[in-house]
Amino acid sequence: MKRKAFFIALNILFSVFLFAQDAPNITDSGGKKQGHWIKVDENKKKIYDGNFMNNSPEGKFIYYFESGVPKAITIFSQNGGVAYTKHFNVAGKMVGEGKYMNQNKDSLWKFYDEEGKLLSEDVYLNGIKNGNFKVYYRNGQLSENKIWVNGKLDGPCTKYFENGTVKYKGQYSKDKVDGKAIFYYPTGNVSVDGFYKNDLKDGAWTYYNQDGTLNRKVLYENGVTKDKSENVIFTKEEEEKAKKQSEQNESKDSFKEGVEPK
Repeated sequence: MKRKAFFIALNILFSVFLFAQDAPNITDSGGKKQGHWIKVDENKKKIYDGNFMNNSPEGKFIYYFESGVPKAITIFSQNGGVAYTKHFNVAGKMVGEGKYMNQNKDSLWKFYDEEGKLLSEDVYLNGIKNGNFKVYYRNGQLSENKIWVNGKLDGPCTKYFENGTVKYKGQYSKDKVDGKAIFYYPTGNVSVDGFYKNDLKDGAWTYYNQDGTLNRKVLYENGVTKDKSENVIFTKEEEEKAKKQSEQNESKDSFKEGVEPK
């Protein structure tokens, strides 16, 4: 009888020991995560630290780099469907912040450079860009402002010099440059103006000297001119380069997947 009681007590102690090893990670009888959870990798380094309610993340979660530095801080609500998140680099500087709805970016997102300075602002709807996209110089001055509609550039686009004067005004239509385009000198005088059609220069383009006097006019048809002497100040290639540069200022979208703890 004493021997049996000893083994019962030993089993109880062993169960308590196992529970202590797993705490605070608790699942209920239905297998749902409840309460405080700390997930670690095979090297016992933290992956995340937060709380669950009926298997849904609730409240503050902290995600970690392998070094132990926080990678993201997220506040969950509405059964994990809404997540306000701040992302950080390994140096601890914030590189992005915004809201996820059901793991998709939603509403205003802000992105920062490696030193934590505001780089760009973008608006999302269900993970798709919808609204103003703004790019900033390191001094905080607005560099570019354009519009996304259902994931495509569509609407006015304005670019600025670092001193705040307008550098370019144009239009996008379904991801292509289309319509009137005006380029400016830093003084505010017009440098070049003309029209784009389906991403190509089309019609008469006028080039001006810095004092505002006429330099020359060039006729284009579907992006091609017969003027062999044409020394184009702003080529479509340059415009495409500027477009790519502005797109590089957007996040690499390393935050695209959301932050659902598993």
